[in-house]
Amino acid sequence: MATTFERAGSEDFNEIVDLANYVFSHNGGRVDFPSLLPKLYKEQYGTSRHHCIAREDGRIRAIVGAFPIPMEVAGEKLLVCGIGTVCVHPYRRSTGYMKALMQMAHDDMKASGADFGCLGGQRQRYQYFGYDLCGQMFHFNLNKTNVRHCHGRDFASPFDFRLMDAADPALQRCLDWFNRRPAHAVRDLDRFYDTVCSWNFLLWGIELNGKLVGYLTASKNGDEVHEVVMEEERDLADILSAWLVAKGLDHLEIEVPPFDQKGIASLSGICESMHLAPAHNIAVFNFPNTVRAFAKLKAGYTVLPEGSLVLAIEGRTPFRITVLAGTVTVEETVDAANLELSYMGALAFLFGPFGGVAAPAYESACTVGQAGWSERERALARAWFPLPLFFEESDNV
Repeated sequence: MATTFERAGSEDFNEIVDLANYVFSHNGGRVDFPSLLPKLYKEQYGTSRHHCIAREDGRIRAIVGAFPIPMEVAGEKLLVCGIGTVCVHPYRRSTGYMKALMQMAHDDMKASGADFGCLGGQRQRYQYFGYDLCGQMFHFNLNKTNVRHCHGRDFASPFDFRLMDAADPALQRCLDWFNRRPAHAVRDLDRFYDTVCSWNFLLWGIELNGKLVGYLTASKNGDEVHEVVMEEERDLADILSAWLVAKGLDHLEIEVPPFDQKGIASLSGICESMHLAPAHNIAVFNFPNTVRAFAKLKAGYTVLPEGSLVLAIEGRTPFRITVLAGTVTVEETVDAANLELSYMGALAFLFGPFGGVAAPAYESACTVGQAGWSERERALARAWFPLPLFFEESDNV
């Protein structure tokens, strides 16, 4: 039996889809990737080349997809790679195919200049490949009792909602509004609708007095809201209260990124429950680029105290983070480090979801560098970190 590991070509598209559908449906239920992820599995988008595959005697038996996703974060351009459609034929598990294909995918990602990788999946399985839980997302649960008490039994919202389709002439405006967010993936207009409608989401226009003023994406029954984007700033709790009433829901859930400070404040005052959770499993390839972008993002919504830290991460050139007069700079340096971190320790220290609350635990796992780690450096780290590493669910793979 001859086994080869290779990058897929356009001629492999149908076989990739067939194997993915079979593997993900094997334990019950039905998965259809062209319906689930139309942004990736419509043949005209030419995404076959983003799959690493294992063949046995010419037949594909394992797949790892690695999809490039450009991002703009606080004016900085980043390249993210989303790992997805990781599957091995049920009869060919424990062959080492996944490990080999993940290594191929990572080699390709690094060669392309990717700054970080993103995926979903069982935590320890992907820690072997350098991924761990990073970033922050604020989760809120709003129910009809909250709305009744805060808005009254006769709440009549001025907002209306209309279902949008792929031919809607307002898609360009929606994309323009999305692109004004301080952190966002770079979406193409020709794939915008398929992107926001991936993962079985629906796209709804938000109207005020008959005029489109924003959009949201939601699960088919409406009780999971994933993306609320407005032409101009409006109260998020009011919009979601209107949505809950319009859809006749008992409750809804929404995730809000850390940079939406007004949205967080608005929902905190009405929602029944809320919690903070990591955003995604992340592997960082270029720490200076990633830290620079998300530190600048954080500086856009909170004051970062002035100072400078040099961090050394195993196997990498040390880099200095400086905040001066509200400006963030990050650059490689030959100067002595304040703190030396393992790779996984750096993910937790810089991007871990708990930030200053868990700082002592993170610091205890680090080594103090020659430059020292005084109370001043400790205070800077607890104010600067965690950085708000964030990735929109619609863009995830």
